[in-house]
Amino acid sequence: MQCPHCHKEGFRSEQGCIYCGYGREQGSRYLQGNSEQKQPINVGSILNGRYRLVKPFKLPSSLFDQGESWEAIDSKGNAQDTVLIRTLQFPREVPSHLYTQVFQKIVQRFVNFNQISGIPRIRDAFQENIAYYLVFEKIEGKTFTELLLQEGNRLPERFVAELGRQITEILVAFSVLQPPFVHGAISPDAIIIGKDGQVCLLYLPFFQANDVPNFYPIPTHLTGYHAPEQAKTQTMERAEAVGPSADLYALTAIMYQALTGQGPHSHRGFIYSPIRRLKPDISQSMEDILMHQLRLSQTQRYTRVIDMRADLTNLINSSYKADEKAIEDKAKKEADLIAARNAHLQQQRKRALTVRLSALAILLVIIVVAIPIILNYTSASNSNLQQLLAQEKQLSKTKNIGLSNGSFAFDIYSGRSDVSQKQQAAQDIQNGSLGAAYNQLNIAITADPTDGEAHIYREDLRVLLSNQSYVSIVVGTNIDNNEIDLDIARNNMQGAFIAQSEINSMHKLPNGLQLLVLIANSGANNNDVGTTAGLITSSVTKAGNPNHIIGVEGWPFSSQTQVAESVMEAAHIPLVAATASSNSLSNSSPYFFRVNPADAQQGAELAVSAISKLGATGVLALADKSDSYSVSLATSFEAVAQQNKIPIFNNYYVDSSENSGSYQVNQYQQLIQQTINAGKDINLIFVAGYDIDAVRLATALGQLISQHPGNPKYANIKILGGDALYTNLLLGNGSGSDAALAANNPQYMQRIYLTSFSQYNEWQISGVAEPAFLSDWAHYYHASITASQNALPPTPDAILTNDAVGVIVDAANLSPNNTTALTGDIIKNNLNKIGKGKIPAYQGVSGRILFDSSGNPVNKAIVLLHVGASGNGNSIQLLGITGTYK
Repeated sequence: MQCPHCHKEGFRSEQGCIYCGYGREQGSRYLQGNSEQKQPINVGSILNGRYRLVKPFKLPSSLFDQGESWEAIDSKGNAQDTVLIRTLQFPREVPSHLYTQVFQKIVQRFVNFNQISGIPRIRDAFQENIAYYLVFEKIEGKTFTELLLQEGNRLPERFVAELGRQITEILVAFSVLQPPFVHGAISPDAIIIGKDGQVCLLYLPFFQANDVPNFYPIPTHLTGYHAPEQAKTQTMERAEAVGPSADLYALTAIMYQALTGQGPHSHRGFIYSPIRRLKPDISQSMEDILMHQLRLSQTQRYTRVIDMRADLTNLINSSYKADEKAIEDKAKKEADLIAARNAHLQQQRKRALTVRLSALAILLVIIVVAIPIILNYTSASNSNLQQLLAQEKQLSKTKNIGLSNGSFAFDIYSGRSDVSQKQQAAQDIQNGSLGAAYNQLNIAITADPTDGEAHIYREDLRVLLSNQSYVSIVVGTNIDNNEIDLDIARNNMQGAFIAQSEINSMHKLPNGLQLLVLIANSGANNNDVGTTAGLITSSVTKAGNPNHIIGVEGWPFSSQTQVAESVMEAAHIPLVAATASSNSLSNSSPYFFRVNPADAQQGAELAVSAISKLGATGVLALADKSDSYSVSLATSFEAVAQQNKIPIFNNYYVDSSENSGSYQVNQYQQLIQQTINAGKDINLIFVAGYDIDAVRLATALGQLISQHPGNPKYANIKILGGDALYTNLLLGNGSGSDAALAANNPQYMQRIYLTSFSQYNEWQISGVAEPAFLSDWAHYYHASITASQNALPPTPDAILTNDAVGVIVDAANLSPNNTTALTGDIIKNNLNKIGKGKIPAYQGVSGRILFDSSGNPVNKAIVLLHVGASGNGNSIQLLGITGTYK
């Protein structure tokens, strides 16, 4: 007999196909590695040295052929941390030499799915004893099957609509992938209602069409909720026709059953009776949605998953509101009747209650007097809020600056592949459709997992949709199309999100509070820093602080931070800088703090390193008179160097990249040649500037050395700079002309030495455990098996932003019993308490943090770095640490 699957002669009704295995007992189409060598596993077995198997876990029948599953305890996690381990069985069509490649592809797919809310997250994957395993979090709750049985096989329409909306959110995320991901086996057993009320979709199949050439997954056990086209997928030609519409069909069949009590087996040949014929109390809109999707032909159903989701959302937001109004009206009438009855009783007891009524009358007078004051205040706050929102919208539209909780997408520049999704999410937020916005951000993160802005806004929405109490921290940065600004800003946002995620998941705020992160973007023009800081101030002081802002992190540069601080001080808003190091900021305001050392400390350490590490005997110092950071760093460096009798030649001042970046390679060559021709004996150039200055200066020096081979006056010169030199531009990363200079001349860049306020691997020489920040960074930003889709290791900007957000939350935790709202004054006072008396210092990724009376960190760790050869290019390498790390 011919096999209906592979079309070869060899099909036996009792044994299935002798070639492809179709029609055999469960799992016969699939092999698990080399099954003859695979060692059996049992209850109590330990896998991968950490997972103790507790009991087998029965999968739905539609997934019988994809491997066995086990509940297990993760010995490296919490003692109650139960996981689900699924073994991977390969279809016979997959050649054994492709097992590892296909396994990695499947693992990467599930890692990407971690960005989608409503499906179990993958925790681990490994190969052991010729078998392949994937480890998932185990979602606790009731399956939809259990819920139907509990509720008599029928559920309220509003509940069913919300279930459908949440599942379509997941299916939308699947449908926009290329190619779209198809579950293919959705049933009531595959849907679980978690303890937190979230609807989750379980048991995603491992294999998709064309995971290997000409392979199509064909389930040997259909769910009963399958679409008509799935019933015909017993040939490869038909298998290609199964797409997202099949999953939507299965969901609709489940919703139909939940509303009518009639499962798919009650219907003949995929013909469903109009739902209101069976249950007239169901709304016409719900019938229209379900009957549209339950049509036989795919072409007559919803063409896009997003369209059904929109219809369900509209149904929830419109039709059910009227029902809620009717319920409220009925409740009000009942309350009025009760009030009338109570009034009658009050009359009967009038004499006995004279004293109480008199007291009540006095209270009412007080209330009558107070109400206009309260209403006036509330009215003013609401008016100011509307004015503020209008101003934010206008600034976003005209300059792409402002204050955003996701209502505006600022990072829309080169290198982002999720711009349209973020902009749609922003529009959804402005329209009040937070669920739709959340889904768009899920899609955005799937498309661009390294986008810190998208991660922040999605986490904000998760908190808002969960109706949890929250406070906000604002991250101030400058997002624009300048390559240097953009690199710093993206690292700021990536670091802030890692802090936010850890704070919320580990409940680090007091009293069950969650953390929102807002983005304050001042754009390319430093004159707009004051405008953006003004939005924060107005939100707190005039609009009633609707976001519950307790502090601000930022800005990247000292000159920006000075402006922002001057605007916000009067509003009592604490500002914790991550990288602003100008000495002029010290003791500038009781509300100013920073987690990075001031230039006084950094400049002194630079001078010591110049002498002791680099053997400096004569220094050409380059600085920018107009930049506070540059001047303060150069002044501090020169003071210590001159104390040690090191000659300083500093007649040349340059415009740094923060301003115009006007000094070019040839101009730096002229500076160096003029110094040497004047008889100045130098072996070090100190540049109190930025990365672009270092790249151009190193290129100029390298070219001069090539032009004067063997001349020690050029060959012995090194370049030294401060923290602002540290970006990936030194490694040639980026698309501009300066990135090309660094990429094409790596040997020139190897003359650069620099200090930094952090380095991602400094913990290794500090005798401490690896910070969780690094594993979180890898989890969110470095999880793709495609290297180009991963972020680089975290920069100091990311690490220090993470620490600045973390120390504000640490200050909040010093008021765990505070019964009133956390305020800027409370945070300011608590920041001053950190590390004093019995209160421990804050241990950041960048080192120990406690503040002196000027707002500076006490003896903060500083690292000395060098651009050194690594493989085919360069890397920024750690040479040592000064200050206190722990």
